[in-house]
Amino acid sequence: MSLLRPFSANDLFNFNNVNLDPWTETYSVSYYLQYLTYWPDLITAAEAPNRSLMGY
Repeated sequence: MSLLRPFSANDLFNFNNVNLDPWTETYSVSYYLQYLTYWPDLITAAEAPNRSLMGY
């Protein structure tokens, strides 16, 4: 069963597999950190049973 949880700064090092889709835009780390700082309630991580990141 998958788990939805708050996104953390450590997730930035684990979400590259999610962004392999050519239609998904990947921004700089500073963009994601700024987003996480300003709106922490608006970003969620989806985690697989093996603890790998499935989406955000």
